[in-house]
Amino acid sequence: MALQIQENYGIHSVIGHLGAQNVSHLKNHIQKLMTVNDTIMISIENIKSIDTAAAKSLEALYIEAASQNIVLFIFGKQNLQIQTSMKQSKTQY
Repeated sequence: MALQIQENYGIHSVIGHLGAQNVSHLKNHIQKLMTVNDTIMISIENIKSIDTAAAKSLEALYIEAASQNIVLFIFGKQNLQIQTSMKQSKTQY
């Protein structure tokens, strides 16, 4: 399944497999949102798998947003399909 990002009521849901090969798509999407929003909500509840590089990229995006005084909510850590990778990369908060 290719990576999809769907917006519904201000929540951007990431759907599919998130890895090093396609995390740039998500990164570009979030960076564009940061130019026009001061609060961004990202749901990772529908990610089927994530690798450690992608998990680290999410963390870097969070830090980048915070440095620009932008609130970036990333929720869905209860997603059992990605918990192992998030723990391995030490990005599960």
